[in-house]
Amino acid sequence: MRGRGRDNGRHKRVFGIAAAAVVVMLVAGILGILFNCGKSTMHLREKNAAEDKEIVNKETGDKKGGDNNADSEVKKQGDYQVKRLQNVDYPEETELMQGKNREPDSAFLKNLLPFYKQTMLDTLLDDKKQNMAYSPINLYLCMAILSEMTDGQTRQQLFDALGQDSPADVRKQSQRIWNSIYSGSRISKCILADSVWLRDDIPYDKDVLKILADNYYTSVYQGEMGTKSMDQEVQKWVNRMTGNLLEEQVGKLQTHKDTILMLLSTVDFYDQWVDRFPEENTKQGVFYNEDGEKAACDFMKRVQNSSIYKEKHFSSISLYFESGRSMNIFLPEEGVSVEEMLQKDMKKILGISSGADREEAEYGEITLQLPKFQITTEELDLIPVMKKLGIKDLFLPERGDFSKILGQDSGSHLVYVDKAEQATKVAVDENGCSVASYTVVEMRDGAGMPDKKYQFNCNRPFVFIINNKIDGTPIFAGVVRNMG
Repeated sequence: MRGRGRDNGRHKRVFGIAAAAVVVMLVAGILGILFNCGKSTMHLREKNAAEDKEIVNKETGDKKGGDNNADSEVKKQGDYQVKRLQNVDYPEETELMQGKNREPDSAFLKNLLPFYKQTMLDTLLDDKKQNMAYSPINLYLCMAILSEMTDGQTRQQLFDALGQDSPADVRKQSQRIWNSIYSGSRISKCILADSVWLRDDIPYDKDVLKILADNYYTSVYQGEMGTKSMDQEVQKWVNRMTGNLLEEQVGKLQTHKDTILMLLSTVDFYDQWVDRFPEENTKQGVFYNEDGEKAACDFMKRVQNSSIYKEKHFSSISLYFESGRSMNIFLPEEGVSVEEMLQKDMKKILGISSGADREEAEYGEITLQLPKFQITTEELDLIPVMKKLGIKDLFLPERGDFSKILGQDSGSHLVYVDKAEQATKVAVDENGCSVASYTVVEMRDGAGMPDKKYQFNCNRPFVFIINNKIDGTPIFAGVVRNMG
């Protein structure tokens, strides 16, 4: 699996982002995902309003509105125009908070478990022994959008991988994910944003574009692929939706002359710990890297009364955020590698992270030592991951069926996905972290002092999962193998 990682032990916040672009083309294509958790719907409206103002300022006449209008909002870059074909009507915050679609769906969660298990194993078990971060929920939503663009066996393979039976099921559960993940406040934020970028000389099915806007809140743009102006607009959109946290990675995003379509999905997330790590407790210590080398790094320290899971191959605790989300840490027992733990205990790990196995937890006073860390995963190749899920035709020019999005013009092009990548940045410090997820795998109990005491020293490789508090959905997962 290809993925370049860079690490740094010092950082103030944690950022979660998945970057990739879906580009499908006659001879080549690129699939991509951009993950940016953390803007409320109000923030998204403000971003779009700023974009509208920019469009009006650049036009010589009145702004033309209307979804699916080829003459709608236009951005000028030099002599070339990039058009916005489709606006998005985001739900109100009160609608999200009170909506029934925020509630967990047990059948849906059960269907998702194989997807989570397979993709997390394929990404975290990196043969290069690097630190790794991955967003399973980001990949899921991108695959859901792709299912709206495809038909026949190509679409069925996506349905099977998503654990759903019909377009209606995929739309319902994708909305449930979006609505349950959403949050925006002064101390925490997490939201998704999606966009599709189309080539200007090819007609696309407007009904499909409307479905993407209504069910996935996907904005649609059209322009000349392979031009500097198009690349600049793509990069500006991603930077705007990710708070400029991934400028270096975003600067590498490019379209090509043979690009048919590019799909971008972003997440911008930040949350604060309920119980901060006192900065005066942070001391330098030794982390034992997976290769046996020792690395000096800053360890945060705090004492907490909480639940702990003691399994044969690992121990696990939860760290809670102000929003109610949690980060679960899975620390292999000494002599047990991360690979062995994941291969033998992935089902148990998902059960703990989702909260399903909370009755098996012990309770006690836990002295936690956790290194401050930052992980940047670049160019994580998702095609092998998707192929292991049974998705084959999507990547074959002679088999990929994109007739839903291309309509009658589909026979004129041998369209396929040529590239699917994800980039993710994660950082953790005394104040909090930034990757998407909300789940309660443990409950704090103030009734009496615990009689058991535990040491939980993350001075060797460990796995973390950030969960959704409502249904336990794992939105981010990562493995820290090396420090320094």
